[in-house]
Amino acid sequence: MKTLNLILTALLLASPGLFAQTVKPTPAVGISEQDARMAWFREAKFGMFVHFLARDVSEFNPVDFDAKEWVRIAKAGGVKYLVITTKHHAGFCIWDSALTDWDVMDQTSFKRDIVGELAEACHAAGIRIGFYYSIADWHHPLYDPKYQNRPERRTAVVPDADISQYMSYMYGQL
Repeated sequence: MKTLNLILTALLLASPGLFAQTVKPTPAVGISEQDARMAWFREAKFGMFVHFLARDVSEFNPVDFDAKEWVRIAKAGGVKYLVITTKHHAGFCIWDSALTDWDVMDQTSFKRDIVGELAEACHAAGIRIGFYYSIADWHHPLYDPKYQNRPERRTAVVPDADISQYMSYMYGQL
């Protein structure tokens, strides 16, 4: 928990303009929905990005993860929104995906829906939450790194790769 406090403090101190005075923009007549969302984002200024790292999925067991406490600390530090990596390029999902067993419930001893817990805690605290989902998936048999012009990521030939079928899988998860 001390590490989390140090990270949050560092993020707070490193945020330029966090303590600057701001003027709330008055929405103009005809302002688009996207413009309104961007106005909110610019006004919010300070957010937090959560990303879990593990050298090996079998080692992934964030026993100190407490969504309510993390959100409480973030809110106390002035965080207005939080974004979490739900699936990174390695394809591992930190929620219970119905479309793959390459997820926190099926591959780890942790067996908790991190995304759901964090979303619930953010909603309860009035902090907006966003989700980063990598389109690339180096684990999925239908995905080939050549699709992202990254041949150095290719560790073997992916003869059955099919971006159209992979995209159906991806949209199913989203």
